[in-house]
Amino acid sequence: MLEKCIASAIGQSGEIVIVDNASTDSNIEKVAAVRPDIRIIKIEKNLGFAMACNLDVKAVIGEFFVVRSNQLKALVQEAEAVAVCRIAWAEAHAALSRRAHEVPDDVSVIEQAKLALAADWSHFVVLEIDQPLVERAGDYADMFALRGYDSIQLAAAFEAARISQSPIFFACFDTRLNKPGKRLVMMYA
Repeated sequence: MLEKCIASAIGQSGEIVIVDNASTDSNIEKVAAVRPDIRIIKIEKNLGFAMACNLDVKAVIGEFFVVRSNQLKALVQEAEAVAVCRIAWAEAHAALSRRAHEVPDDVSVIEQAKLALAADWSHFVVLEIDQPLVERAGDYADMFALRGYDSIQLAAAFEAARISQSPIFFACFDTRLNKPGKRLVMMYA
């Protein structure tokens, strides 16, 4: 799959960058040996898919990027609208800032990710946090053993499904949040 992704990007304008999230196979070394023109960002510790994506499409300088999954990008491109909870701004900045403190070499990339989020934010449907939403979030925290912000994200997704009265797709790379999210929003599908 990696070879196909690289082949599709070759010949396009821009830099090709691969974010390797502590893979255990030898694919990255093979690419590096035959394609020294491809920039490889090697993460020594598996940060999980979501954090690796923070270094992905919006975070790395250049126009074309290769990662092991383009699911999020495809979902956003196909969506009629992308809804986020207001708290997503703070969560994204917290995750990016934590990475910048842990890996100072990534600061410029992290700043670009923050700028990309700011540029994209006006295109999102932003769901506000109110008392009924936080009460539902409290119920979800109890029901699914979620952290506070995760339960707010889940309650916001449920609210988006309730308001739209049409099928929505819940996309998240945190499996602990993704599983209940898919179950809850399917109630309105």
